[in-house]
Amino acid sequence: MPNNAIAKTVLAPKRVLAVLIVICLVGGLSWLKLFSQESKSTCEGYRNDQKISVGRNYALELEIVKSLSEQTKGLSGRECIGKNQAMLFVFEVVGRQCMWMKDMRFDIDILWLNQQNQITKIEHSVSKNSYPKTYCSKNPDTRYVLELKSGTAKSLDLEVGQLISL
Repeated sequence: MPNNAIAKTVLAPKRVLAVLIVICLVGGLSWLKLFSQESKSTCEGYRNDQKISVGRNYALELEIVKSLSEQTKGLSGRECIGKNQAMLFVFEVVGRQCMWMKDMRFDIDILWLNQQNQITKIEHSVSKNSYPKTYCSKNPDTRYVLELKSGTAKSLDLEVGQLISL
């Protein structure tokens, strides 16, 4: 019997150490996976139709959508949008433009611009879950809508009245 007691006393700390090592490895791998996903600056599936500079010389890669089918789909169904990516809607007819969040998987900022490329309205952090609510421009002279990663408009200090160089 004394031999079993000695064996249990010697093996118990080794088991605890082995369990701690396994927990640390699993936790570390999970953290690494999350960190690598967050650190990606771009998301797959975007076209880089044009590069512009906004705010404090911040570069944005635009995917420009002009056709009705592209505009209807917009960012719906995409997994994410990178911090330096945006979708620019170019409307053939100037008017009061409305946007929705149908089938969205992430929140966004929405900016409405007039024919002079001036921001006329900003909606910050529009929820992916807000559909069927629509977000519309206040003015009937909207020519463009710019959709950005949620929080980008605030971080770049974008304001109504500011010009965007397209």
